[in-house]
Amino acid sequence: TSIEDNAPLSPGTYSFLSRRISQRVGEVARGFGRLSPKQRGQLFRDINQGIKQISGVDTRSQLREKHYEEVMTFIQDWEPSTATKTILRQYVAEAE
Repeated sequence: TSIEDNAPLSPGTYSFLSRRISQRVGEVARGFGRLSPKQRGQLFRDINQGIKQISGVDTRSQLREKHYEEVMTFIQDWEPSTATKTILRQYVAEAE
């Protein structure tokens, strides 16, 4: 099982994970109203940073099968950091 746990994510699983991250960022972004691509990028940085922290990898491409369930749960529960939320609210206020 150690070999299986340490196996890289299959391309299909990695693709599904990436789509789920995009979906979650989209769900959260709608709460802020209209965001620019740069602002949405801040949300992607925030969620990816969290994924790297909980799994102990340097990049998402280093995720292993053993990380999959924990990462999926994290994505489902993810909310941006207070700093990221504050920055996005500032952008929205400036745009109005």
